[in-house]
Amino acid sequence: MIRVAVAGFGYWGPNLVRNFNQNPDSQLVACCDLSPERRAAIGDAYPDVRLTDQYSDLLNAKDIDAIVVATPARTHFEMAKQALLHGKHVLVEKPLAMNSREAEQLVELANSKSLTLMVGHTFLYSPAVCSLKKAIQDGVLGDIYYLQTQRRNFGRVQTDINAMWSLAPHDVSIVLELLGQVPSEVSANGRSFLTPGVQDVVYMTLTFPTGQIANIHISWLDPAKVRQVTVVGSRRMADYDDVAPTDKVTIVDKQAVPPASGKGPFELRKGTSYTLDIPGDEPLAKEVGDFVSSIKTGDKPKADGNNGLLVVQILEAAQQSMDADGKPMPLVTNLALQPV
Repeated sequence: MIRVAVAGFGYWGPNLVRNFNQNPDSQLVACCDLSPERRAAIGDAYPDVRLTDQYSDLLNAKDIDAIVVATPARTHFEMAKQALLHGKHVLVEKPLAMNSREAEQLVELANSKSLTLMVGHTFLYSPAVCSLKKAIQDGVLGDIYYLQTQRRNFGRVQTDINAMWSLAPHDVSIVLELLGQVPSEVSANGRSFLTPGVQDVVYMTLTFPTGQIANIHISWLDPAKVRQVTVVGSRRMADYDDVAPTDKVTIVDKQAVPPASGKGPFELRKGTSYTLDIPGDEPLAKEVGDFVSSIKTGDKPKADGNNGLLVVQILEAAQQSMDADGKPMPLVTNLALQPV
């Protein structure tokens, strides 16, 4: 039984607490939060869980094997670092850190202590993403031309980090998972409307060595909630709508066929579209299960520290591009994606 503590009971913390409490191989031992009201809410829902407002209580506890860091992004590095230094396995919410130097430190520290370090890239565990990836690998879409993702909503506006650092880790991790390769170049443009220097809307482009591109649109200043991934291939296209209650992934049978003679217009073929049968498993439950399993077995989780570091490196290059008015930035990394 892996004994777990959760630090942070704000936006995402309640979901993590619920899933660790329900996981049969973990025991939720303690929770930490600075807010008395939030601690009271934990106590009401989980009366057997120890409560504290001091993070050091979790670090020094002998009956805690792992700590989950679900606090504001700028605290991730220091809190995860302290947990690793105290011999705790760590699951830290995205992003892993706010720059690649700090993220690399966490990876190196975890490796040196033979501890599990995992980042909350929850969509890597989404049955819809997994099903879409299998369709791509099976050649259903043909050669992949490009991807487009949208993660837009009205709110949750933040003032300490921009919309890209807050939201894009999910989309970047999805793109990497679907294409199975690392981009060679990153560019981005964004604008700050509400808080000076904090971009509310961002357009990112990832360019891959094999010619594909992925465009990522991020905004917390938009009239509608949109969580969408479009994949365009040479044979078919796919649309993944995470907001849809059912039929989340549709394979669209459309393709542009060049004329046999090499001259004249392309033939636009349209066939019958269909939806993929997606299991109803909760992605976060699978993420929590992977974290607990990796601690028990010593195997790397899917969303391991290197995966978190690579996403941070991409976001860092995108931030540099934004700061340089959209100038494309080469991605300098020695990381590769885990083989499937």
